[in-house]
Amino acid sequence: MGLLNLTGVTKRFEGLVAVDNVDMELEKREIKGLIGPNGAGKTTLFNCISGVIPPTDGKIEFQGEDITNKSSDSICKLGIGRTFQIVRPLPEMTVFENVLTGVYFGREDSISEEESHREVLDHLDFVGLKKEKNDLAKNLPLADRRLLEIARALATNPHLLLLDEVVSGLNQTEIKEAVQLIEKIREELNVTILWIEHVMSAIFETVDRVAVLSGGRMISEGTPQKIAQDEKVVDAYLGEEYI
Repeated sequence: MGLLNLTGVTKRFEGLVAVDNVDMELEKREIKGLIGPNGAGKTTLFNCISGVIPPTDGKIEFQGEDITNKSSDSICKLGIGRTFQIVRPLPEMTVFENVLTGVYFGREDSISEEESHREVLDHLDFVGLKKEKNDLAKNLPLADRRLLEIARALATNPHLLLLDEVVSGLNQTEIKEAVQLIEKIREELNVTILWIEHVMSAIFETVDRVAVLSGGRMISEGTPQKIAQDEKVVDAYLGEEYI
C-alpha cells in the first residue's frame, strides 16, 4: 500500500460531477504530477484529500488510515500540508508570523517559543526568505508569496505536500528555482509531493509519474515519457507538440 491511496473518489456538486471515480496511489518519497485541462477536477481532488470538502463517494487512506471524512485541521496534523492555486498568505502579518502559524496550528506536537522561532527561521532559510522575515506578506512579489506558502506548509512537518500551481505566473528563472526547491524538499526533508501544474516543462523535468484528469476522470497515468506519447492525453490536453 502506498503513502496515499484513493479508491473510487467522487465529488458531486448538485448536477455536476467534478471528480468521477478516481483511483490513485502515491508512493513514499515520490514526486507525482497531476495535470489536465482547466475544470478537470484537480483542485477539487486536492480539496477532498486535504479535508476542505468531503468526497461524495469513495475512500481516501493516508499511511494506512482512513481520512475520508476527517476535518482539514485533523488531516494537516496527520501530516498532509498544502499550498493554494491562488496564494493565501495572511497579508497583514509578517513573513515570520505567517510561518509561525504553521508551527503553532498545523501539527500535534507542542514546542517551546524559542524552539518554534528557531524552526521558523530554519524554514525561511530553506526556501530563501530569511532576509524577508520582517516584511509584511502583502508586500512580497508573487514568487516570494508562493515560497512563503511552501514555508508555512513545511512548518506543519508534512509527510505529504500538495502543491497547487506553485510556478504559475513566474518567469523562467523563478520557475527553475522553484523546481530546484521542490526537488530539495524531497531529497533533504523526505517529503512526498503531489503537484498540480500547467507548466509542462517543469512537471516533465521533475516528476517520477504523472496522473491525468479530464472531465473529472483519470484518463492516464505513467512516466512523463509515456504520458507525452499517450494520444488520449494529447487530444484532451497537451496538443500535438508532445507527440
